[in-house]
Amino acid sequence: MTLWDMTKEVYPKIEKYDLVGFASPVEFFGLPKFVYDWFRDLPLLKKPKYAFLLLTFGNIAGTSLLQLRTLVQGKGFRVIAGHVIHMPDNFPISRVKGFTASTSPNKQEFSRFQLFVRILKELIDSMKDDHEILEASFKLSLMSYFFNIPDRYAAKRSMGFKFVDEKACNQCSLCAKECPYDAIEMQKSPIFFEELCYGCWRCYNICPTKAIFTNKLKQKGHYPGPGQALIEKFNLKNDAKSE
Repeated sequence: MTLWDMTKEVYPKIEKYDLVGFASPVEFFGLPKFVYDWFRDLPLLKKPKYAFLLLTFGNIAGTSLLQLRTLVQGKGFRVIAGHVIHMPDNFPISRVKGFTASTSPNKQEFSRFQLFVRILKELIDSMKDDHEILEASFKLSLMSYFFNIPDRYAAKRSMGFKFVDEKACNQCSLCAKECPYDAIEMQKSPIFFEELCYGCWRCYNICPTKAIFTNKLKQKGHYPGPGQALIEKFNLKNDAKSE
């Protein structure tokens, strides 16, 4: 298995793989802009390949699974499985208001995820036996369809303008390195190019000194990454490497 970061890395040689997985967070009931940008330039497959989908959400998933399926199928893939899993919310404004989903996924949600994994393994075994796999169909809840209003600029509007506390900034450059839109330049302190920003809050969340703030939020609601409880729940290894 090879892992690729679609926010930073060029396209892999997809023809090398029998199965390709596409993963994305959900942002305001839809997919982040960087996902659309990545698929926009992805070459159309000359020969169909199997694919599976995985999305994470902290509040409401909306129809994001169907949106991702449309992008993937549009490039010539055959989607054979897909899943959306509830995770802790990393949206600082929601966290300040108490909507953290800190214990997610709950027992039932995690059981459904484990079922998805087992089904995917069975599909892979069938592929090894040269069985043809049918494309998956997805049934979403009525609530998901009700929130079928993805707005790529909603996150940006909710974030407002960014600033930096130069006394707190340790000039680590992490914000500039991790920005999926290359909207930050590191000089003596971070310089923000607001016209390129789409409000993902990545820089705000990961700043080790909490030096980055907005005109709407400061020193509150940070989610720098998976907590220990979530790591243990998924039996993750911090030193895990792809092969």
